[in-house]
Amino acid sequence: MPAMLVVLLGYVVGHGLWRWIGGMVDAAFGTSAAAAAEIAGWTTGALLLAGVVWCLLLLRRRRSR
Repeated sequence: MPAMLVVLLGYVVGHGLWRWIGGMVDAAFGTSAAAAAEIAGWTTGALLLAGVVWCLLLLRRRRSR
């Protein structure tokens, strides 16, 4: 369950940022960058989960010494 919450948090942040930045780019240049917000959200969620797991493994390794 905690892993899913980390992915969800990353998804919400990534999706929101991509929509916001993509919306500005779309308005300025007439592109459709905001349409890729779903992919950006899932990628951000997966990267956040990988980062959290990596940090927890480092913390566990340091405590075991």
